[in-house]
Amino acid sequence: MTPITIARLSLAYLIPTLIGIVILSGLERGKRRLAGFEKLALGFAIGSGIVSFYLFYLGILRIRFNFWTLTAIVWLFIIWGIFIYARIRPKKLAHSYRSNIFSSKTKWKEKLLITFLVILLIWKIFFIAFNVVVSAPYFDDSVSCWNYKAKVYFHTRRIIWDRKDPDFLGGHPGRTHYPNGIPLFKSWVALWMGRWEDLPVNVNTLIFWLCLGLLFYFNLRYYLSASVAFAFTYMLLSIPLITFHAGFAYFDMVAGFYFIGGIIYLYRWIERREDFYLVLSALLFAIGLSIKEEMLAFFVLGVIPVLVIYQAAAKFRLPSLVRNTALYLSIVFVPSFPWFYAKANYRLQLGPVPATQQLEFNPKALKLLVAYFFDFGNYNILWTLLIAGFVFSFHYVIKSNLKYLLLSLVFALAFLLGAFLFVRWTFNRATLIVMPLMIYYLALIYGKLSTSRCT
Repeated sequence: MTPITIARLSLAYLIPTLIGIVILSGLERGKRRLAGFEKLALGFAIGSGIVSFYLFYLGILRIRFNFWTLTAIVWLFIIWGIFIYARIRPKKLAHSYRSNIFSSKTKWKEKLLITFLVILLIWKIFFIAFNVVVSAPYFDDSVSCWNYKAKVYFHTRRIIWDRKDPDFLGGHPGRTHYPNGIPLFKSWVALWMGRWEDLPVNVNTLIFWLCLGLLFYFNLRYYLSASVAFAFTYMLLSIPLITFHAGFAYFDMVAGFYFIGGIIYLYRWIERREDFYLVLSALLFAIGLSIKEEMLAFFVLGVIPVLVIYQAAAKFRLPSLVRNTALYLSIVFVPSFPWFYAKANYRLQLGPVPATQQLEFNPKALKLLVAYFFDFGNYNILWTLLIAGFVFSFHYVIKSNLKYLLLSLVFALAFLLGAFLFVRWTFNRATLIVMPLMIYYLALIYGKLSTSRCT
């Protein structure tokens, strides 16, 4: 690639990140609520989602994707960013981005352990990057759900709504019902580059893998020491299935980022009751709905009941309960309402399986589950640790706010296992959506039971 192409590629990823950071800074209102690297990771995740929604809304309005329409959103956030900068003193702004992996109290043994784990993670980064560079997408979903549709959007410079057109909603007959968040972001990258290339548009899975690690570590640091938080972060990023997916243009891991992010900030809202975290949680779930069909079911079953149960248990007044729930659901569903309307209008499939598919128990699936849990190398010892965690910590968890994390995890796993047993849904890949929550729950259990301190 030429220097100009590299610069344009950098802008394709940098602009959404800056858009996300501006949004987060606006929501923070001058008060530091996020660590610097935490904000950076969330900035890319939120910014890329906003860009995808923007392109989708342009498509609804039958507006073509060109230089002027692509840059219009940039100027909007530049103006907002300048306004935020003018209200926040430069020193205060710089402080809000300060973020240290170690604190002054971190012991040298902890620093040595973290340094060793960082070296191992650097090797994994090279391994994933190598896969991205040398391997073109060859899995069915990687091509048909994401890259094929993205390439159609890139070449047509618009979204085609005529069902008779071969390029209708991305042009793949079996995938028109899939959410468009990822294909539209991939087309955004290609549009900024000026041409389609698999390598630049596929590197976003590696970026999300890195963002997942940053999000995970800096949130665990609220509850755990540096070495323990990094050890659990390393455990997450080193799970073979996650490492594999980070390099092969699959997006279940990306959906997992939005799911764990939404859960983390909902839990922090439960702990602190600051509206910022409630809004941030809802925003992440809103973008998550545009990533994978399954996210709708995981959100409805694993999040909404917990939100309502917590407020009822905490004896919120009815007006507050209604306000919080209405605000949350509005932020989550309003951005995707045009997409849901389009699916209903064109009679597209709603959900990961056809509505006509009958529920039928598959006894052979039980044997496969045992193999998935204990024989295959996809999860290492994760399922064993999770079962042990349930058994040895249940008496403590039900007396603390951790019970709400447990409820989300149980509801999400119940949906996952039920879908696998009764509709023969893909289990391995879908587990990636819940896997970060599993490890986050184990980490907080360890912190509570071992009285680990933030040092």
